[in-house]
Amino acid sequence: MSTPRVVIVGAGHAGVQAAGSIRAEGFDGTVVLLDEHHGLPYQRPPLSKDYLKGDDPAQRSLLRPQSFFAKNSIDLRLGQDGQVTGVDRGARTLFLASGASLSYDHLVIATGSRNRRLPVPGGDLPSVHQLRTHDDAVGLHGRLRRASKVAVVGGGFVGLEIAASARTLGAQVTVIESLPRLMARSVTEITAAHLADLHRSQGVELLLSTSVTRITDRGGKTALITGSGDEIEADLVVVGIGAEAVTDVAELAGVPVDNGIVVDEFFRTDDPAIYAIGDCASTPRADGQRTRLESVQSAVEHAKAVARTICGHPPAAREVPWFWSNQHSAKLQIVGLVGARDAEYVLGEPDQGSFNVLCFAQDRFIGGESVNSPKDHLAMRRLLDRGATLTVEELTHPAVDLAAMAGRS
Repeated sequence: MSTPRVVIVGAGHAGVQAAGSIRAEGFDGTVVLLDEHHGLPYQRPPLSKDYLKGDDPAQRSLLRPQSFFAKNSIDLRLGQDGQVTGVDRGARTLFLASGASLSYDHLVIATGSRNRRLPVPGGDLPSVHQLRTHDDAVGLHGRLRRASKVAVVGGGFVGLEIAASARTLGAQVTVIESLPRLMARSVTEITAAHLADLHRSQGVELLLSTSVTRITDRGGKTALITGSGDEIEADLVVVGIGAEAVTDVAELAGVPVDNGIVVDEFFRTDDPAIYAIGDCASTPRADGQRTRLESVQSAVEHAKAVARTICGHPPAAREVPWFWSNQHSAKLQIVGLVGARDAEYVLGEPDQGSFNVLCFAQDRFIGGESVNSPKDHLAMRRLLDRGATLTVEELTHPAVDLAAMAGRS
């Protein structure tokens, strides 16, 4: 009998965690980890947070040292050796850019997401940049220090983190957002308004309900033309308008794709030998809808879960999703999926820079946002992870102590 083989495509947070977790669950077959990029896998979240303000542009925070892969008998293949160009589902075989082929018993797709491009004339000018990779960050690290005027297209997490870094470094910063408020798809109006005030207080100009229709080169300077015909001059433009799932391998395999690779609660596609995890996976929700989460915590949870499935172990309890962002003096932390909320309440004092927004659906606590309130954020995570069924009345009492409630639940 041949030795079973798990092949994981994508060496980001999800892929590296899956390889390690498969070994931790006792799998004694072959584990191959593929990635089309060169160099050891590294962490991406710090690139938009503290990295741009740091002093060492070459610093790279590795997900695992080289010794980890050797110690766990993980065959890490990079570059052309790790780039999938074809999939034969019937033969359970991958074809690689190097010309080699690779059979699998289980295929885990962990290809993550890629930045959305700005679809306007001039969106590909040399002065227009994005932040996704370490090389992108190294380039921006130097350019931000030379730039006097920075335009950031997109008022989401990454765009605002870059704007905060650029302003800290002394640049004049303008954020251009097509929607009426910042982070409209991610946070409540209360939190968005607080962060907008914070950015303005730090000297960042916010142009809301404003679209960019064209970008032109004006002899060393760049002009962004808005939908109303206004021009914004900059010597550096950074685009952060969200990300889309990387589904190339899934498409080669012919498995369903719909805003991500469609999987069940065990992260299986319609082919029982093929799984998808992390940013590229479209997962089912309890309400019958599907969602695609872009966070390190979700990637790690997916990886641990798929490892248990592959090894034939029962599923473990799953953590509630959580996210974070650092902008100027604000540490924003979010727990739960609060898009379905029908009520929200504030605990704390936004004017003092530390508060929580608790979100409810049909009088049930479903998640919340914390600004400079890490203790309460951790309490909310514990309450939700333990399945506590808390009502508006219980959580909005004037004397409520979230940490104490989390300790009792």
